[in-house]
Amino acid sequence: MTKEDYIALIEVADAIELLDRGFENWLGVGHVGGNLDGLDRLYGVLLRNANSCYSNDGEGGEQLFYDLLADMAKTPEERAEILLNGTIRYCGSNLQ
Repeated sequence: MTKEDYIALIEVADAIELLDRGFENWLGVGHVGGNLDGLDRLYGVLLRNANSCYSNDGEGGEQLFYDLLADMAKTPEERAEILLNGTIRYCGSNLQ
């Protein structure tokens, strides 16, 4: 996957998050459990294409992946750079 494709998918993930917030405000629940569950497959694609340090859940990598992906204070480009290169990692209970 190219970096540009990864950035585009992060932008889609951001849009899903904003939609989910809208559903929660309007209906009191997000898209989970409804007909839109397939949207969550995007996160698996992003995780599989991220640096391998984020797929090692025993080291907290997968949670860090989701935390970084959800950090909309960073641009999609910044998050793609971090997630593709593994530049932020858990080291025990600390971030590197």
